[in-house]
Amino acid sequence: MELKVDVKEHGNPLSLGTSIILLALVLIFLLRWGDTPASQNGLPLINAKRRFEFVDLLAKKRFITNAQELLKAGLKKVRRSQFAATNRVIDHIKASVFNIVTENGVMMVLDPKYADEIRNSKTLSLRKTLIEDMHVNVPGFEQQMQALEDDEIFQTTLKTKLTRNLEDLNEILSREATVALQEHWTDNPGIIIHVQWHLSMLKIIAQLSSRVFLGDKICHNPKWLRISVDYSIDLFQATFELRIYPRFLRPLASRFQPSCRRLRADIREARSIIEPVIEERRKAKAIAKQEGRDPERHEDTIEWLEEVANGRQYNPVSAQLLLSSAAVHTSSDMLTQVLYDLDGRQELIEALREEIRSVFKNGWERSSLAKLRLMDSVLKESQRLKPISSVSMRRMAEAPVTLSDGTIIPKDCKIIVPCLRQWDEKYYPDPETFVPDRFLKLRNEPGYEHTAAFANSSPNHLGFGLGRHACPGRFFAANEIKLALCHILMKYEFRVVGKKPEKVVFGTMLAADPNGVIAVTIETDASRSRDDSLKAEERLSVNENHVLQDRKIGVLGAISLVVNKIVGAGIFSTPSTIFKLSGSVGLSLILWVVAGIISACGALVMLEFGSGMPRSGGIKVYLERCFSPKQMQTCIYLFFCLFLQVSASNAITASEYLLSAAGVDSTTWKERGLAIAAVSFAVGVHTCAPRLGRAMQDLLSMVKLFTLLFIVCTGFAALAGHRRIPNPHNFDLKTSFEGTSNNGYDIGTALLDAIFSYQGYDNVNAVLSEVKNPEHTLRIALPSAMGIITVLYVLANVAYFAGVSKEEFRSANVTIAASLFRNVFGETAATRALPALVALSAIGHLLGVAFVVPRLLQELAKDGITPFPNIMMQNRPFKTPIAALFVHLCVTILFICAPPAGDAFSFVVGLSSYPMCVMLTAITVGLVKMRFTPSEGWSSSYSAPWPVIVFYLAANVFLLVMPFVPPNSRKSSIPYWLSPVVALGILGLGVIYYLLRFVLLPWVFGYSLRPVTKDLTDGSRVVRYRMQKNSSREGTVETFD
Repeated sequence: MELKVDVKEHGNPLSLGTSIILLALVLIFLLRWGDTPASQNGLPLINAKRRFEFVDLLAKKRFITNAQELLKAGLKKVRRSQFAATNRVIDHIKASVFNIVTENGVMMVLDPKYADEIRNSKTLSLRKTLIEDMHVNVPGFEQQMQALEDDEIFQTTLKTKLTRNLEDLNEILSREATVALQEHWTDNPGIIIHVQWHLSMLKIIAQLSSRVFLGDKICHNPKWLRISVDYSIDLFQATFELRIYPRFLRPLASRFQPSCRRLRADIREARSIIEPVIEERRKAKAIAKQEGRDPERHEDTIEWLEEVANGRQYNPVSAQLLLSSAAVHTSSDMLTQVLYDLDGRQELIEALREEIRSVFKNGWERSSLAKLRLMDSVLKESQRLKPISSVSMRRMAEAPVTLSDGTIIPKDCKIIVPCLRQWDEKYYPDPETFVPDRFLKLRNEPGYEHTAAFANSSPNHLGFGLGRHACPGRFFAANEIKLALCHILMKYEFRVVGKKPEKVVFGTMLAADPNGVIAVTIETDASRSRDDSLKAEERLSVNENHVLQDRKIGVLGAISLVVNKIVGAGIFSTPSTIFKLSGSVGLSLILWVVAGIISACGALVMLEFGSGMPRSGGIKVYLERCFSPKQMQTCIYLFFCLFLQVSASNAITASEYLLSAAGVDSTTWKERGLAIAAVSFAVGVHTCAPRLGRAMQDLLSMVKLFTLLFIVCTGFAALAGHRRIPNPHNFDLKTSFEGTSNNGYDIGTALLDAIFSYQGYDNVNAVLSEVKNPEHTLRIALPSAMGIITVLYVLANVAYFAGVSKEEFRSANVTIAASLFRNVFGETAATRALPALVALSAIGHLLGVAFVVPRLLQELAKDGITPFPNIMMQNRPFKTPIAALFVHLCVTILFICAPPAGDAFSFVVGLSSYPMCVMLTAITVGLVKMRFTPSEGWSSSYSAPWPVIVFYLAANVFLLVMPFVPPNSRKSSIPYWLSPVVALGILGLGVIYYLLRFVLLPWVFGYSLRPVTKDLTDGSRVVRYRMQKNSSREGTVETFD
């Protein structure tokens, strides 16, 4: 058949190519339209697009990496150039103005000599600049508009409330500085800590600022402190990332940029913290007004903003985030840079200490901080050398502006003034050298008494901006930094560890090196005479890339972790045991429902712990948080994790059912050999192919759910009459409770078995450092997984009773699911298909345990508790804890091979249930303790309801006591109490290990164990213990933030 194409009907065959060309041209046009316009005012353009650069993307990147040099080159170029005045716009220009392509488009660069002239110009708008540069019309950035509103609520609050109350706030800030330094550093003499200095300062300044901005309650809220730090970092990162895109693409790009998404999440969390407090205060004021009394007054910006607004609409959350981001970012950077500059200058430190003693010898006075003139000079000199930005006075002309020498700033032109005078020898002799008393001397010269002060600015020093748009919170920032520095200098000694950090340049931003580490100890007379012993201190070096795991687990992955841990082979056989013990269908189903409710309560308790402490370790971390001494809790958990969290039972189960599905006769060593192969496969895939291991976990969790769902559907088919046996009539209301046991031990044991069938809901908490957005993920994954499993478990039991008679339940020696399949589908399904599904379910459990337990061992290795901890915590070369996986494999093989068959084997492999109950009871008691003890400072974004906690605690106490109640008859060859006693004995070995290592041996041999620690970025800590003779100074701790 001949195919003919009608060109007239289908168009020109060249139309496709033409369309592609047109599309490309349109795309280039759009990019150029969103691109920065070229200079139109006749001024030289620095950092212009180069040949074949159709858009200014590469020019923007050049500016981000080399802004300061480009600005210097621009000024140097225009000063030596001779322009012919052919354009009115540049007539009379004194060769000190040029244009430059920045990360935010073309800007006019004015020499600092124009700073005084434009400082108070109302035509040069900061508002329009921020709208252009800070993306205030993009979702997540609208908080910046708070500073631009016409009602000026925000600016008025800072100028008339914050600044005027500075003297009254100093004592509040001083008390909070003491608390913050104790919390984030140490309050124990003789202890040395290593801190990642900039991160530490972010946390301390966040707490100090929040005390004034949000009051005493919120400033100690760990969640808010985390948000205030994260928001300032995310805002900075997101702002610069979006500037790379053309303006018309920025709203769309913000939907996909991770930093922008984090920014919006920060805002949502901040709203959940701040709005309830504001609403509570407003209600209290309304009640006080109705009762004719004065309302309680709070000295913080929440109160002041409400007073200034006086009923006018404003966004209090936006205002607080704006305050937080400005204070945390700039003040923490300033304080970090100062400490770097003070490092190694002991004479200067002593001079500052003497000045502090002199000023405060008679206690606090309103002018005390103003009298710290040497400190003021040190701060200003540090800011001169390393300002937060190399440019200042960002403005946009709302109308043409003509300067005194004839220079014209066109309408809509953006201007900046570089801070280059701060490094100019003409204004500051020896400008590259840190001269601590430079500004102290300058203040004694006529005309400089005011401008040489730290919080004031001039064209020669633009650290805080200049004029009507200078930083409105600079006086508060100056006091805050001085107070923090006073506390640090009078209480601590410090030194930079390793090479002194250099400033980090990003566009015009000059930031402190975030990786710089400082060693800090409490300042004592003994420490001064140690002959520079700080320099001799060892520090713990940890490469986080070799220890930390990546956050790759999402909601579905978290659900699969829970499903794989809970759903093993038990649900296919345990129902028959529970029926035999309970005696009736009705009570059996009730026990399954009650067990599901208890487990759901446990999941909510885990949700509270995980939301409050979103890092790996799970129960180990919660025990350490709830009880002391922490080392003892860690030692107990080591033995629990090492010996009581093996998966030998599921390995044997998998081998039994694989042999059954294959039709192979089973022997003891065939089962054990295949079990070893199964657990080796699970460990091997998680060792060498972690992505494949996680994918298999997800797949097998779906297989498990599908199997349960298929069993449920089979049950409904049986109810509909599709079965090969007579109707068992198990759901007759008159007979469903017939035969119910009145034996308390049997009923208790049945409930015990049902509850143990649901254990595993703590699995995600154990690996939270690998979970994306852990708090959000937990809130979805835990309730979802427990809801799905509970419903399927109950319906699966209904299905069993729909197709299996009571007589078969009582006599079942194989899985009850096999009886159901035989009664509905025939012998082949019961002997081939079902065993394969049960084996897959058991293998899924092996994969889940092999994923989590080695990571728990890795966390224990971080604590320095395990043998060879440096090896145990490594995750090279596959980003998996190889050594911990190998240990888990060896212990599991030991438990598979060592016990003899029969009751002894069942006893050994079933040991994990009781100690897990001990752990869950302990952390629940700990949660109650922390809730009732305000000094514990417990805070979590989710709080489990009290009835849930009480009910769950009562259920766990029941589970602890029940195994010690003697049964009416004994059919086992081992004592009924042996399993819990042995489990408690193994946990007791942890106590013995603690006493030997940390108490007895140090006492006998006359040494102490000195912990050397390093805090990692995921919130965990690496600890190593060094032996030190008691004749030397007290034990020390080295800590890295």
